[in-house]
Amino acid sequence: MPTGLGCHNPELQSFDGGEETDTDEIIQRIRANQRFYDAVVFVGGEPMDQPDALKTLLSAVKSIGLSTWLYTGHNIFSISEDIIDLCDVIITGEYRQELHTGGFPASPNQIIVEQRKENVA
Repeated sequence: MPTGLGCHNPELQSFDGGEETDTDEIIQRIRANQRFYDAVVFVGGEPMDQPDALKTLLSAVKSIGLSTWLYTGHNIFSISEDIIDLCDVIITGEYRQELHTGGFPASPNQIIVEQRKENVA
């Protein structure tokens, strides 16, 4: 996807930069620091550009007991069911600065799919 004007992470969108890291190393880092987290948020660049790695990470995070959030510029109907099933919250649709809300979601064209289970006491 092209870099969106106003994107929080434009430096993460290019495949020419960054550091290649194995999913096992990422999972190890999350496990080592899990006491500091309630959730892991997968953001861009575009997480859906690496769907197999995303599934591996989502599955591992769920097994640790943390919530999973996915921000993607993709339409919800283009996301595979196995990825959807591993996410507690998905925010779909690219951020559009000309529609900036100053709240959540960041632009009104984005759709929130929430699958979190309510705690029943």
